Amino acid sequence: MLHSVIDLFGYAWYEDGKLLRARAGSAEAGVFFEKGSPLAIEQKLKAYDESIDGEQLVMELCRAFLGCRIDEYDAWDLKMELFKKKA
Repeated sequence: MLHSVIDLFGYAWYEDGKLLRARAGSAEAGVFFEKGSPLAIEQKLKAYDESIDGEQLVMELCRAFLGCRIDEYDAWDLKMELFKKKA
């Protein structure tokens, strides 16, 4: 989650339906919610650039799902491949 007007960020990382990591904050308030241990990708990014946080971190985390940062993703051609309604 990103909100550029107030520089708010947040993310939650699940694996097999289990919450492993959640974090949220803003430029003004700093980190105000944190649950779970830092992800390996968080540690790697911080080792590379200690200043990376908030919006930049969320954009980099999207790379695992989109193959690129979310601000580099071209969503105009995005097509839904499968939709199933749960019973």
